[in-house]
Amino acid sequence: WNQDLIKQCFTNEVSKIILSIPLSHRQCKDKLIWSKASKGGYTVKTRYHVVYEWLKASSSWEPVSPQIVPVEFWKWLWGLKVSHKFRLFGWKGYRGILPTKTTLFKLVSQTNS
Repeated sequence: WNQDLIKQCFTNEVSKIILSIPLSHRQCKDKLIWSKASKGGYTVKTRYHVVYEWLKASSSWEPVSPQIVPVEFWKWLWGLKVSHKFRLFGWKGYRGILPTKTTLFKLVSQTNS
């Protein structure tokens, strides 16, 4: 440990705790590990799952896709071998959030109220 730097950056109490952590005798480099992934690497997919689980635990949260639509439909839609923008178009169409004149008018009306 660089004791002087630690003591300079932290309180005495925190410095003692940090300095009490034993260092490895092997001279290996540190690396960042994302504990939510099996291989330790950070991906958007693993972050999505973490956020999804966190939101599910919230009492006021409702899933984006209503339970009326079978999971198979969403798997089929997202698995289509087409451009991502077409899959997104289908999803937005189902959710009723395509930027049409009607939806934009409703949005503007709500913000002006």
